[in-house]
Amino acid sequence: MTKDDLITNAETKMEAATTLANAGKFDDAIYLCGYAVEFLLKAIVYKNQNYSTYPDNTKKYKARNLDNLINLAGIRFYLMRKSKIAQVFN
Repeated sequence: MTKDDLITNAETKMEAATTLANAGKFDDAIYLCGYAVEFLLKAIVYKNQNYSTYPDNTKKYKARNLDNLINLAGIRFYLMRKSKIAQVFN
């Protein structure tokens, strides 16, 4: 997948999540939002690692572990610094 594919997939998941939320299906909407976040994190990894395509065939990149994707994207420090949640960990 290219970076644009990953972003398009995230947008598609968010559109579907919005439709589900509007129909009152909040659990399903939240589930799809998780997929959108996953695709966006993968797009950041793609950009930061200068890949020509996302390496989905490698276990550490294929995992649906958001914590791992945050590390691969190299944005943990930024998220912790910008988040009030960071206060819990300090």
